[in-house]
Amino acid sequence: MALTAMVVGLALGCLLPQGPSFHNSNQGAVLIFFDGKWYQNIALNGYRWDSILGVLKGHYQNTAFFPLYPLIERLLITIPGMGSQYGLSFLSLVFGLWSNLAFSRLTLRLLPERSAFWASAFFICWPAACFLWMGYPTGLINLCAIYCLQGYIEARRFRAAIWCGLGSAIAPTMVFVAAALCLHSALKWVKEDTKPREIPKLIAFGLLSVSGLLAFMAYMFLKFHDAFVFIKAQEAWGSSPNFVGHLVQFLDPIRYLVVFGFVVRAVDGVLYHHFLATETGRDTVNIAFQLLFDFFAVCLGIFAMSRTFRRFRHKEISIAGLFVVLGYLWFMVSTTSYFVDGIRLLYPAVALFLGMGDWAAKSKSRCCALLGVFLLLLVVETALVKAGYSVI
Repeated sequence: MALTAMVVGLALGCLLPQGPSFHNSNQGAVLIFFDGKWYQNIALNGYRWDSILGVLKGHYQNTAFFPLYPLIERLLITIPGMGSQYGLSFLSLVFGLWSNLAFSRLTLRLLPERSAFWASAFFICWPAACFLWMGYPTGLINLCAIYCLQGYIEARRFRAAIWCGLGSAIAPTMVFVAAALCLHSALKWVKEDTKPREIPKLIAFGLLSVSGLLAFMAYMFLKFHDAFVFIKAQEAWGSSPNFVGHLVQFLDPIRYLVVFGFVVRAVDGVLYHHFLATETGRDTVNIAFQLLFDFFAVCLGIFAMSRTFRRFRHKEISIAGLFVVLGYLWFMVSTTSYFVDGIRLLYPAVALFLGMGDWAAKSKSRCCALLGVFLLLLVVETALVKAGYSVI
């Protein structure tokens, strides 16, 4: 169903008025869009960093992106005929399908059969599934999160740390998962009054869980003499306040409602200023829709994960999901970005889908309604991407 929805979305996208990214950041794009083109750039050209341009907003550089996925793309490109957009799209789709299979197997272990079926359906049809063919590492991140959590609940800590460490070389999301599992391990150690000789194992688990990030930082230091280049490069997308400013905005409830200001502006523009008649106006409406969409995705995630925490024995899965959400809110909502990328960055919060599956399985109407909404949104998101609008 998800693949059908995306095909329909691609067809509809050809009928929509073109967005600003159609001729700018996504010029010539067929299947690889937005961040996917940055990963492709790294795979083809390696990392580049200009310290002067790095402090200027709008001057984007590829050092903002983590290395493992473009490294895999670089290996793929060595195969004749696989360096095209179609080959790179196929790679991201393979990881997406693999992660879907891995999640389905995990749910069968944790949930009753009916709840497991619907949790898997929601995961597969999550509106962010459109990123699974766009050259993004979304599928691989999901896969690392799933195998990491599966290894952890099976008490195979080394395997869990390996998968988490690999994930930390793909995106910072997995660092939040690592932090959650390290906290859970430490609390379990204190509660069980384990012998002090276990401390080195805890430290080794923590280091191995973020080994990919540490390796990336070491590489940045050796190449550019600055281990935090990837953080500085992200300033081009939006400025970040200092720690105190972060904390104040993170705890400010009004801050979370700013998104509705964008929505009011977009509605006013459509009704009174003919926004839909201009490319810029249409993009403004799209951004307002994306921000509102992401806001409700976060709310749904919090509700579903709270249910998972209450009803399931493996609390570590819920804690990991909570850390993913809090980490997202810290780095997005407490800066100038608001609810950017929420629908995609919440994907590795496995507890979200377990909770939705458990809740919806109580009623057939809930299941069908929620799945229908997800499929409709997946069609819309895919169409907007194809037409050249920012899907965040």
